[in-house]
Amino acid sequence: MGDFLPGYVTTFCDPNIDKLQMSILIIGKESGKIHAGFDSKKELFERVRNRKGSLTMVCYYRNIEFTPEEREVLWAYRLALFNKTDKERVVDSVKTILVRR
Repeated sequence: MGDFLPGYVTTFCDPNIDKLQMSILIIGKESGKIHAGFDSKKELFERVRNRKGSLTMVCYYRNIEFTPEEREVLWAYRLALFNKTDKERVVDSVKTILVRR
């Protein structure tokens, strides 16, 4: 197994991510760079309608829920959804892998 972790995993492992006040963060899947932050779904959907990129991005969200229809729309714009529980699973998996080494 290689030492490569996708950028979003590294960002998820940074404890400072939970100090950010925005409810929705758009994170580069490979780069881990936080590209945008939003306080509401309305802001997110306004922004993604104009999205031209073909790369999959990660949408990390807290304190909100998406309907199945909204999830489909976001996936069509190549946004992979991760809630706080999903993020914690990713972080726990990384910790488990590192302990085994």
